[in-house]
Amino acid sequence: MSIKSEDCKWNLRSRIRAKPYSTEASLKGSDRHSERLRKRLRTHSSLAVVSDAVVIAQGYRFDVSKSNLSAYSSVFKNEIGRARTNGFKVKIELGNKKAELVKWMLDYLHHNPSFHLTDEKAEALLPLAIEYKIPMLEEKCVSILIKSATPPLHLLTLAEKHNIESLKIYAVEACSKILTSSISEQLNLPENASLTARSLQKIYE
Repeated sequence: MSIKSEDCKWNLRSRIRAKPYSTEASLKGSDRHSERLRKRLRTHSSLAVVSDAVVIAQGYRFDVSKSNLSAYSSVFKNEIGRARTNGFKVKIELGNKKAELVKWMLDYLHHNPSFHLTDEKAEALLPLAIEYKIPMLEEKCVSILIKSATPPLHLLTLAEKHNIESLKIYAVEACSKILTSSISEQLNLPENASLTARSLQKIYE
């Protein structure tokens, strides 16, 4: 992640928005799917914020608030603190991070009332929450996953992958309560292939 300076021309009542950073910006997938995704990414949130920074992912720009990013993420706070803006808008580039996931993360951090953190979004955003050290989002994702209908063995896989002790404890207990043929079936799924023998042993204890 890198931060640069950019001309600061923004409306103090501007909204979080996404638009192509260049004419060559494109997203993977079918034309129809890409167009739907572009439309969602360009949709303005209904929450007005002071826009003094811009986050860029996959060529899409999201006008954001430095104070919001700094308040919730120590990673963003450190990077913004090191940036010398000299009156220019801070630019944060997130490299190859998926634009749709970045938008979800920013919608959550800016309390966009139209954004709903579903089970699917919680699992998708968990890695970003951990990478950018956003405890509030990480805890919310874990809470949603625990209450979801996600198979406990898959939750255990996620807990091991991201080293989340609270999720691991819940998943182990949930698995131990349903020691049936369904566990054996789940063990054969490719997404659970990375489970360690130690975790499996805990299930059967």
